Amino acid sequence: MKRIAAVLAAAGLALTAAAPAHAAQGTLELGPRSFENPSGCYNFRPFEAKTVTNLTDETVTVHYERDCSGEVVGQVGPQATERFDNSLSTFSVHVP
Repeated sequence: MKRIAAVLAAAGLALTAAAPAHAAQGTLELGPRSFENPSGCYNFRPFEAKTVTNLTDETVTVHYERDCSGEVVGQVGPQATERFDNSLSTFSVHVP
């Protein structure tokens, strides 16, 4: 009986660990590029217009540095657009 309980518990943990990651539903536009159902970190290209159009159901966070590091310089809510200073060419955007 203990063995059956241990197997069921292990199976439950395996099922929990295999659950798919959540992605925002909709489109994220970074300058001229767009991403469907985004999740994770997106880097701006150098000298790309720093406009974030968030047509998703999640608030996204804009970071000063690449790879979603450094100071947070703003957030863009669902169905909103924000433009950030072009002289800061290392921006990145995190989508939960």
